[in-house]
Amino acid sequence: GQSLTAHAAESLNLFAQSSGIKVQANQGKVEVQAQNDELQLNALKDATLTSSAGKITIAAKEEILITCKGAYIKLANGEVEIGSPKLVRVKAPMEVGGVESLSIPALPLFKMTGTYKLQYQLTDDNNLPHANKKYTVYLSDYQKLEGVTDENGMTQVFYSEKASIAKIHLHLKEEENHGK
Repeated sequence: GQSLTAHAAESLNLFAQSSGIKVQANQGKVEVQAQNDELQLNALKDATLTSSAGKITIAAKEEILITCKGAYIKLANGEVEIGSPKLVRVKAPMEVGGVESLSIPALPLFKMTGTYKLQYQLTDDNNLPHANKKYTVYLSDYQKLEGVTDENGMTQVFYSEKASIAKIHLHLKEEENHGK
C-alpha cells in the first residue's frame, strides 16, 4: 500500500525474539522523536553512528557529556571541559591562548567525623600565597565549585560524603603567574 500508520493511546512495543529489527527509508528521512520525555538508545555491544555522505551534528540546549572509563568531555555553559583519570594525549599542532592557569596535583581527601574535607593553600613558585584570587575546583563526580582565596591563599573548605579526586584551576593574569 501507500502508507502504514500505527497509533496507540497508551504505548506501542515492537519486539523481535530471535532476529533483528530494521527501519529503512529508500527516499526521505527517518525521524524519531520523544515529544514529551527522554529518548534512550541502548546496545549491549558496540553502537555505531555514521554518515556516509554528510556530517553528524550533536546539539543540546544544556549539556553534552561523553564519557568512557572515567575520562570525559563535557560541553556546558559555553565551556569545554576535559577530564581523565589517566594521561590526556593531544596529537596535533596546538595554539592555546587566554587566561593562564596553575595546575595543582590532586590531594587526598581526609576523613573528618563521617565526611571528607578538602582545602587547598595556593602559592606561587616562591611559596607566596595567591591571596584574593578566583579559583574553580572540579570534583570527579562532575561538580564544579568556585570561590576566592583568603589572604593566606586558602580555598574554602569543601565537604563530601565520599572520597573523590579533585582538580583546581587558579584564575591568574599572565603577570601574576610564576613570580613574574
